[in-house]
Amino acid sequence: MLREASKLFGKTPEVLLPRVPFRYQISYICPLITKKSRIMRKEFMWLCLVIPALLFSMGCKKEDNDKNGDPTTPYTVSDIDGNTYKVVDIGGRAWMAEDLRTTCFRDGEPIPHVPLQSEWRNLTSVAYCWYDNDTLEPYSGFGLLYNGYAVQSGLLCPAGWHVPTDEEWQELEAYLGIDSADLPRQGWRGSDQGGMLKEKGTAHWNAPNKEADNATGFTGLPGGYRNHIGLFHNLGVDGSWWSQTTSGTTDNIWYRRLAFDTGGIGRFNQNPKSGFAVRCIRTE
Repeated sequence: MLREASKLFGKTPEVLLPRVPFRYQISYICPLITKKSRIMRKEFMWLCLVIPALLFSMGCKKEDNDKNGDPTTPYTVSDIDGNTYKVVDIGGRAWMAEDLRTTCFRDGEPIPHVPLQSEWRNLTSVAYCWYDNDTLEPYSGFGLLYNGYAVQSGLLCPAGWHVPTDEEWQELEAYLGIDSADLPRQGWRGSDQGGMLKEKGTAHWNAPNKEADNATGFTGLPGGYRNHIGLFHNLGVDGSWWSQTTSGTTDNIWYRRLAFDTGGIGRFNQNPKSGFAVRCIRTE
């Protein structure tokens, strides 16, 4: 097409549009060609419509593939506090590969930090804390613990991300191989699927950390939890992650648990006064 243009205008393509990407040359030359020659108009019109669309769509698609590909080459996402998190693709969905650490909602509103047990147990509003109220090592290797009210605010994750629903957790579990009949069941399900989500070794997990191979890159850590009366439990023993879905019959919220002594994935529900970790999933 560029050769035809040079015949019409007596210029080489390089002179006509020097150092301009080919897809932009197409979009520039097409109107000139169709205006210059009625005979060539029909011949080139379909190319003028199709080629630019193809070229632009190819460019957009590459960027999307880069963000939804191999879990061994994660990209990152940042929260409003400036914390950066690795991201992995699991079953075609983008998940954070680290626990959330933000102290503000994405609209900039601070989340109250409530360390005292006497205050935590009486809360009916949003709050976060550190495990055992200690911001130093080893607890700084984990995320924050958020109560269920913070999770249900809809503002906890960065823009374009959200706390997964119970259904989205089940989709993840189905992808890992848990039987469909077991997905909606409360309790421990599966055999080694939880191991695919756990960090390998015993740097954070208590031994034996059964079945842990972190095959997905999720890198689940045993950050423990804070119960509804404000007591801390199970650092090194298990990790618990909220969904945003209530159990249906009560105000309790579904969550997932991984433990050092099993390769399964636990599905349970708990009082929204409890404090668990959060992993965000990208909104489709």
